[in-house]
Formats: sequence, structure tokens, C-alpha cells
Amino acid sequence: MKSLVRKFLSHVHGRQGVLARANGTFFSAQVVSTALHRIRLDMLDGAELTPEGHAFIQGAAAYLTWLAYKSMKKRGLAVTTEVSLSVGVPRMSMIVKRQRNGQLETYTQHILDDAYTLLLRPPACFSSVHDAFYRLNSLTLPTPEYLYLYGVYLMQSARAEGNWPRGEKVGGLADDFAASRALLVDDLHRDVCLPLDDQRFRTLSWWVVFPSYGWEMNDGQEHNMMTLVDQIAISPILPADDGIAYLRALLLAQLLFIRHLAARTLLVLGVSPRHPADTRLYREALHASDHPAAAMARLQWSIEQSEADPPDDWAQQCKQQWQAILQQAPDLSWKNDAVFEHPEYKRLNTLDPEDNDAFVHLLTPLLKSMPDNWFVRAALGARLMQGEDLKDGEKMLRACLIDSPEDCPDAYINLGTRLKWQGRTEEAMKIFEQAVQRWPWHKQSVDSCMWLLTDNMVYFPDGD
Repeated sequence: MKSLVRKFLSHVHGRQGVLARANGTFFSAQVVSTALHRIRLDMLDGAELTPEGHAFIQGAAAYLTWLAYKSMKKRGLAVTTEVSLSVGVPRMSMIVKRQRNGQLETYTQHILDDAYTLLLRPPACFSSVHDAFYRLNSLTLPTPEYLYLYGVYLMQSARAEGNWPRGEKVGGLADDFAASRALLVDDLHRDVCLPLDDQRFRTLSWWVVFPSYGWEMNDGQEHNMMTLVDQIAISPILPADDGIAYLRALLLAQLLFIRHLAARTLLVLGVSPRHPADTRLYREALHASDHPAAAMARLQWSIEQSEADPPDDWAQQCKQQWQAILQQAPDLSWKNDAVFEHPEYKRLNTLDPEDNDAFVHLLTPLLKSMPDNWFVRAALGARLMQGEDLKDGEKMLRACLIDSPEDCPDAYINLGTRLKWQGRTEEAMKIFEQAVQRWPWHKQSVDSCMWLLTDNMVYFPDGD
């Protein structure tokens, strides 16, 4: 088991930035989610696994098993794992046992089987915990691996075997539920470097890791956000500065829905981002379609005028306030480059993306008139690499790597992609890895690494 975990982590190490960190917490299930994302998309589109793909899935399942194993051991339970990959149907199971009231209780999860049958082709409704169904067609929801492991941590997975008592509600018996709750809060705090023993923070974290009504009834994490706003701003359980420090810590969480929850709550509280990385997270949370701005506006009204009904245009007023916060926040200065308003550069948006010659013919004279402009050089270099002037284009793009604007990895992504198309995969991976090192929060850089890593792990039976 350990060798499978180590091999899997060696594949993804240095290629997932801070979006997925193998820190041994429950939330580092995101390491598997990020790694399997492109494989899952292809599998849902009819692809099959190659031998390399099977080995990768086995490593991912071993990693999930390891996370679950660590949790059960922390609870003081007797836990063993069984792995059989060489003969027949591959198996990987976690077996938990305990003596309670003179009776042996067992709980068995066949994690590798679940990875093949459930995680690679998740159904529209994901049955992860006893009597609870989580829809996967909403951006508000965590990844399939999160939902799956959530059920295993609560020892409530509908796919588990054994006579372990399920209890009358999600979470099982009261003692089991309390133990799972404490461990998940511990793991959240470890993930974002919050103190483990601060009860005020732990009270807030309860609402983050355990949606009180389940995700299906908690559209956009609205109830959790309402609770955070109440306990930080309306009926505070801690000083406002401490509450803001808590939310800012959550901006470092591996899970997207937690980062969105924190950024939106900070906007409602009128707290500005501190640096460009925060600004990007705020914007992502505000503009993502998984949570209506009107819900945020209702919470802001509850802080400012709780006893009256808000005016009809209140949500629009709030959006204008939030946009003003972002406009004054630390920003990405490169977005203000004058070239984006240049008429000839704007013409690029009117061209057929497949007409490479048209782009070259427009960009070449533009570069002569603006020889020092990084964006024109990068765009022309990428287009030259798609045509006959491969060497000139590559030289131009490599020069652009040296002086890339802050938080703008376009040259890296373009160069790596063109190298990949030329079959120079090792060189392409080095370029993508450099982008992740410089911009560890940049999703496209991480996704480019995973795209290249998993490129040989699936095939389409019809040859497409």
C-alpha cells in the first residue's frame, strides 16, 4: 500500500501547486480530484484506461485508502488494509473492527472497486452517505472524491459492508458522529494552519465542514455563510478581527467551495483583499455562477438593517459596492496594458481562431510598431509555432518567459502546449512545472501539468 501511495504522489509532486497539497488531511483528497479530473472527463466521454491508467487509478485509490486509514487510527480503532493487484479482479480494502457491548462490529470499504465503478464515472446523484444524495451538477459541491471520503470518514458510506451500526441519522451513533466531527475540524485547521485548540474557531469550522442540511438543500452554501456572518458580525462569538483572520485563513483551503465561502463572507463584511492572489480569489467567488449575488445581499442587509425589508435595488447596490472593493484592491497590473485598447489588437477577437495566417499577418506589423510590447510578442510567438516558422516562434516565446508580467503565465502555457503537440513531452512538462512554481494558485498551469501527465492513460476504442 505504501509503495503505491509513494508512486502516485511522485507523479503529482510539484505539479499541483497549492490547489492540492498532500498534507495527510481529509481535505487533501483534492490531490486525487485534481489528478483524475481529465481522466474522468474522458471516461465520461467513452474512453478506456490504458495499463498506465490502471496503475495510476490504483495509486489514487491507495492514497484515498491511506487518508481513511489515518482517520480511523486516530479514533483508536483496529484498522487493516488488504491489497490484491496481481491476480484476477484487483482489490483494495480497508477493514475496521471494534468490540462494543460484547459484540464484534466490522466495517469494510472496497476503495479500489469504488474508484473504478463510482469515482471515474460518477452518476448524476452521488450516494455517498447513508440516506443522503448529493448532486454533482452544481459548482457549489465538492468533488466526487471529497463526497466519497466524507461518507467513509463518517462510516456511513452506502457502499460499505459489515454490521457497523448506522444510527438514525447521517453520521451514525452519537459517539461516532462526535469523533468524526472533531477529526474533520482538526483536519481543516491543519490544512489552513489554524490553531487546533481555539474553541471559537472550531465552532465556526463546524459550519464549514458539516453543512447542516446537506449540500442538496444548502444552495451555494448559503446557510453556512449566513451562520458565519451571524457569528462573526451580528451575534459575535469572537472579536471581529479574529473572525476576519479566520476567514482569510480559509482562503488557503484546498477545496474551492471553502475558498468561495470565505471570499464571499469577506466581501459581505466589506473586507478588502490583501494582495493580487486574494483579489483573484474574491473575483472568482463573486462571479462564479454557483451562488446568486442576491443571497450575499440578503446577508449584508441583515448586518446593516435587519428589521426592515431591503429596497428592490439593494442587490445591485451591493454588487456595486463589492466591485468598488475589487477595483481598489491589489490588482494584476498587466491587465491595464495599453495594448488591450489598441484597435489592431482588438481585431484579434474578430478573427477565426483556426486561421493562423490571419493572426500572423495582423500581429507582425503590430509588433514592428510596438517592438517592446510583451503581449504582442507572446501572441505572435505562439502563432508562429503553429505555422512554418517553428524555430522563430519558439525563440520568441522562450524570450517571453524571462520577463513574463506578474501572474501572467500565458507564454508558459502556449510554449508548453506547442511543445506537447510536437511530441516533445519532457520539455513541455518542464515548462508547465515552471509555471506552477511561479504561480502556484494558477489553475490552468496545474491543469496543463495534469493534462500532460495523464495523456497516455486513456484511449478511445473507436480511435478518436
